[in-house]
Amino acid sequence: ADRVPMTDLYFTDSGKMSGFLRARPVVGGVFMPLLCDAALTQKWSSRAGQRDAPWARIPLMKFAMLAATAESAPSSWRFVNTAPTAEWTAPEFADAQWATGSGCFVRGQNAPPANLPPGTKWAAGPLWLRREFSLDAAPAGTPLLRITHSGPVDVFLNGVLAARLTRALHGYENLPLTAGARAALRPGRNVLAIHVPSPANERNRRYVDAGIIVSTGK
Repeated sequence: ADRVPMTDLYFTDSGKMSGFLRARPVVGGVFMPLLCDAALTQKWSSRAGQRDAPWARIPLMKFAMLAATAESAPSSWRFVNTAPTAEWTAPEFADAQWATGSGCFVRGQNAPPANLPPGTKWAAGPLWLRREFSLDAAPAGTPLLRITHSGPVDVFLNGVLAARLTRALHGYENLPLTAGARAALRPGRNVLAIHVPSPANERNRRYVDAGIIVSTGK
């Protein structure tokens, strides 16, 4: 059978390896699922010669998609490369003349990283994105921003700043929304908007995709 190499870095929500160093695997991270499965833990711990402490369960959070990322379903975005008017983040802003594309938005060589879904290419320069999603009711749990991006981005929800991010993410991560953005999320039509400014070096790989999820508890 084929052997799958171990790496130093795995995405905790999917178990996929990131393609980081393979020479120094973090074995403990691979075996962490044992702490989430009582039956599997008992199977192997019962073979140990000495057990000094009881099994300690790791609480696993459950999530539901409110606005899916490109990981699970194609998402339709409106986008432009020239600066729109100041009201572009507002839900009522008219974006019918903007181009249409699907995430992940990418440009540059080898974009996006291998673990991200390919999507729409954009020309050099900045990028403005908008997408709509609908909710039947206000979310009962904690809404979070699920996003991947290659550099600075500003994210807005219904016209309210939801996150201002600088550190590149090589996979999708769940990040908190601002209090104002959480309050702006409502039943019916919602608009998620993203601004990607021009980078210092246009030759660098660039990508962005985002959605909204909700934590539904353990």
